[in-house]
Amino acid sequence: MGGLVASQLAGFLLGILTSFLSWWLLSRYLVPRVRFSPCISKIPSEHDKSGWRYRVKFENSGRRTIIDVECLATFRTKGRGPRHPRTWDEAMIPLGPGGVESWRFPRLRPVRVSGMRQLLTLHTSHAPAFQELTYPEGIRKKAQDGTLLLEDVLALGTSAELQVWVFGYDEVSGTRRLFTTVYHATDIVEGSFDTGSLNIEKSAAGDAEPAQASPRELPF
Repeated sequence: MGGLVASQLAGFLLGILTSFLSWWLLSRYLVPRVRFSPCISKIPSEHDKSGWRYRVKFENSGRRTIIDVECLATFRTKGRGPRHPRTWDEAMIPLGPGGVESWRFPRLRPVRVSGMRQLLTLHTSHAPAFQELTYPEGIRKKAQDGTLLLEDVLALGTSAELQVWVFGYDEVSGTRRLFTTVYHATDIVEGSFDTGSLNIEKSAAGDAEPAQASPRELPF
């Protein structure tokens, strides 16, 4: 009798251990991961009144596909007003012309399988928030004219940063995951992204904007 109880208990504990190991592998190891470019690319552009285009790049560096991917970008600044030196203010940075605040696409496969990475274009001058009276007159005027630079807003307040958010569902577990990174003014580098990586080919004079994206780099 005692042996039967011990056998059942051992089986129960083994089942728990097996379930835990399966959960750990699925949630900690065999999962999608997003890796962002360390810098923001700044290249000359004839399609923007500011004369420049700003982009960030990211990839799925994990082992599983991310589905129903959504991307957002927010600008955060601290101490813009003397009355609230510790308060953070936020504004959405459009990722498409006309003030489109987010981009969605069906899936992002692991880069080791697809070789594909994503490009996000930051349309700073299209952000309606920068035309509000809470921002300095110079910022509002540039925003209205469409000539506002990303450096202009990242110089505001006592601290400023750009956050890029990527949301998506794990294709196996169905769990929605959030991936994010933060950029500052010092992270803006003049040059185009290197094909096949997240790095930027630095150029003192800047690189001309490509007529079209590489077939393995999808622009958003």
